[in-house]
Amino acid sequence: MKKTSILFLLLTAALLLPNTAFMQSKPRLAIFPFTGVGGADGETIAMLLGNREEISSVFTVVPRTKNVEAIMKEQRFQRSGLTDSDTIYELGKHMNADYVAVGHIVKLGESKKLVFISIIHVETFQLIAGEYKEYENLPEIRGYLPDMSKELSKFSLRKTSGLPKLAVAPFNISKAGVDVGDAEVLAQILAIEIAKSGKYAALPRTTIIEAVMKEQEKQREGLTDPNTIKAIGKATNAEYVLAGTISSLGSMNLFLAQILNVEDGYQSKGADVEYKDITDGLTKMGELSYILTGIKSDSDKDSSQTTVSMGWIDENTYRVEAEGDVNSKLTNKVQRRESSKIAAILNAQYQVLEKFKGSLIERAADMSDFESTGSAIAQEVLEYIKNGSVVSATWDEEDNCEIIYEVKAQGLKKKCTDAHWQ
Repeated sequence: MKKTSILFLLLTAALLLPNTAFMQSKPRLAIFPFTGVGGADGETIAMLLGNREEISSVFTVVPRTKNVEAIMKEQRFQRSGLTDSDTIYELGKHMNADYVAVGHIVKLGESKKLVFISIIHVETFQLIAGEYKEYENLPEIRGYLPDMSKELSKFSLRKTSGLPKLAVAPFNISKAGVDVGDAEVLAQILAIEIAKSGKYAALPRTTIIEAVMKEQEKQREGLTDPNTIKAIGKATNAEYVLAGTISSLGSMNLFLAQILNVEDGYQSKGADVEYKDITDGLTKMGELSYILTGIKSDSDKDSSQTTVSMGWIDENTYRVEAEGDVNSKLTNKVQRRESSKIAAILNAQYQVLEKFKGSLIERAADMSDFESTGSAIAQEVLEYIKNGSVVSATWDEEDNCEIIYEVKAQGLKKKCTDAHWQ
């Protein structure tokens, strides 16, 4: 009888006392005001984000104290996507936070702005979630925040402890013909897309990585030598490093990215995309991430489509995949890759021509020989094929190339149908 009474009292006490374990089960999130051109927008968006039910259902949002506000005024904890890991750690610890949400706002042209938000683990400094959106005014961003908060919360719940770590190194950005600010933003967006893919535990570009690059005298070089890659891996405890180069390519920009293996310092995967401006570049970063990881981020997945679309994308755009073999006589890696890329482009151009013409043609030596094949095509459409663009390019270990080639023109599909074939 006595045992029964004790058991009854223990059960009653358990029911009446606050469920401390449950109350502490949600991780604590500190939300900092966003930096960049937004000015007052940054503080307002941070407040709006903290008020979202989608965020509070996953995190306990921690209010900022006067001490934290003072530290934030003294130190620049984020600039242009570069996150000061020491300051984040200090602020996170002051606020007893498990995670911090940081954001940055940049201008897109005359009227639009882009806001991107990252949620970072204070101890490991892992980028666990990220979202970005274009907007013109605050009422507009308020309408976007529910979906953005939902996505941030969803990615924050994923278990990433077993994923290989990927450190994001500074990209080499050409100052000739490239908007450096736009390129910095696109590099940050690529890191977010790779984190969302769930293949790697992404470690965003930090002051720790900058210090390693400076020590190795490789500051701002992006595509680094094996010793620097190994040093970054050791400093961040990462198995892989994301590095890249952004340069001008005629009227276009070329965004080249590599995932490098820390063990030997050499490339594990590489790809590049062309983009016209930052708005075009934003649409290409998800695609580039997919090529690098082989996985679409959850927000980009479509149950009816698991690969990048090919064929007629719309009435104005046609895409094909094509492969090119390397010139085995070449020994220089850059030249080998260039040779296989050219071969892939020629292969793609022939494929497009065959599709547009509706019948096979005898392959010519290059595009300048098309007219001599006896398969004349309307000159206008032929020019579109010649001037098509490489959306992405990847190489295997032997430097053979695979590309996605795009031909785009207003009313292209109708022009192909109406073209006079001889």
